[in-house]
Amino acid sequence: MERVDSVLRQLTGPLAVVGVLLLAVAGGVVFVNGQLDRISLMIGAIGVALIVYYVLERPGDVATAVTGQNARYGANTAAFSIAIVGILALLNVLSGRYSHRIDLTQSGAHTLAPQTIQVLQQLDQPVKVTGFYQNANQYLQSQREELEDLLKLYQRYTSLIDYEFVDPVIQPGAARQMGVDAEGTTVLQVADRKQLVRGSSEGELTSALVKLVRPETKKVYLLTGHGELDPQSFEQLGLAEAKRQLEQDGLAVDTLNLATAQSVPADAGAVVVAAPSKPILEQELGALNAYLDKGGKLMVLASPGRVDPANAIAKRYGLSFATGVAIDPGASFFGDPRAPVVGRYQFPPITRGMDGKATIYPFATALMLPKDPNPNVTVTALMETTDRSWLETDERVVQFDEGVDTRGPLVLAASVTAASDRATERQGDGATGRAIFVANSDFVGNNWLLNGSNRDLFLNMVQWLTEDESLIAVRAKPAGDQPLLLSASQANLALVVSIVFLPLSVLVVGGVVYWRRR
Repeated sequence: MERVDSVLRQLTGPLAVVGVLLLAVAGGVVFVNGQLDRISLMIGAIGVALIVYYVLERPGDVATAVTGQNARYGANTAAFSIAIVGILALLNVLSGRYSHRIDLTQSGAHTLAPQTIQVLQQLDQPVKVTGFYQNANQYLQSQREELEDLLKLYQRYTSLIDYEFVDPVIQPGAARQMGVDAEGTTVLQVADRKQLVRGSSEGELTSALVKLVRPETKKVYLLTGHGELDPQSFEQLGLAEAKRQLEQDGLAVDTLNLATAQSVPADAGAVVVAAPSKPILEQELGALNAYLDKGGKLMVLASPGRVDPANAIAKRYGLSFATGVAIDPGASFFGDPRAPVVGRYQFPPITRGMDGKATIYPFATALMLPKDPNPNVTVTALMETTDRSWLETDERVVQFDEGVDTRGPLVLAASVTAASDRATERQGDGATGRAIFVANSDFVGNNWLLNGSNRDLFLNMVQWLTEDESLIAVRAKPAGDQPLLLSASQANLALVVSIVFLPLSVLVVGGVVYWRRR
């Protein structure tokens, strides 16, 4: 019996350690499961019993541990730890009541654009947001989480936004009632109006919100009757995709034949003339000029071989489209110098946030700006080719001929603001016309619109013409952070600091503390 007691006494230390471990395991189980179940209670009880057994068997050791020098150090450490935990708890409570976010991402991924905040603060009606995401789809779940985080940001600036998520597989009737035919669709509702969004970005959501709450839908007319690009065509150079994108941006799109209409309709937010190949009649030009005199908005696109009809309109502002093809070996699409690529822009109201985003202009010409512009007309170049470019007069070759070809940079697009005397007399200072001239039409065709950032730039141009600049600012916000690129020496330095220097510092500090306490 004495031998058994001796063995148990020798095991009290290890048993106490086991008891502490069992308590830790029980606490971990409770933390993971979120509740105190029977198993965790049993494990914890065994741990407590082992620790109590140690205290009863070795009361002297416990008393020495409690009253000794190590105990005082331990008490100080415990008090310091409790103070730290208390401070953290207090900070947590304060942060819950008085929250403030600091976004350190390069793209401002966790900060709403000022235009979005303005839209939210101007809301005067409740907005119901319903996201249709299948719970079992992992990819859609990540999109749902992004959307929910964004909506929580929106709710920080308005109490009029409420949201919910619906699984269309479990509730197919709700999806049909909302007109949803694809998962990952979000429906925004104000009264009896609604907008459908496929995506989870701030630009898409805020644009839909703006379109939902603004009083009227602006209309864009595409001129026809002169061999312009066809808005109904799905061929490479058709405009069916451009038409669809404009409608998704909340604009109504229709065609306009001035030979029969004789004037631009009063509800026109803008008129687009997309690369006419046949002459525009004088009566039609007169109708366009009358529209511009009243502060109208116009976009003219031209490409090599289709410059003369477009020049008939451009000469109003002293502009002209050149004869020839823009060649740019300095920045081209996959090495094709006939397809210049632009990544730097001017005139921020249209190109805000576009720097660094590539737009492609296959088989473009050049736009010649006026040398002596009318004082009532402001012409601004939007984008240019590089200084290695030139205007090739012979489309069959790619070779600069001194004295024949024109050296770059070449202007590919320009904006115009103009207030004529007649416009001022009729409608006051607000009757300022706007126009955009682009020396390329292929960049908005079905084959190229969704390449690079062509779509964004095209929609920005139209929204500037229709005076919806708020949508430009939101859409132009970068979608994500740029990767951090390190040189070889920088990468090696980061590796040495993280793997060698930091662990070695901890060992040195620990060794110094140990040596001083000996």
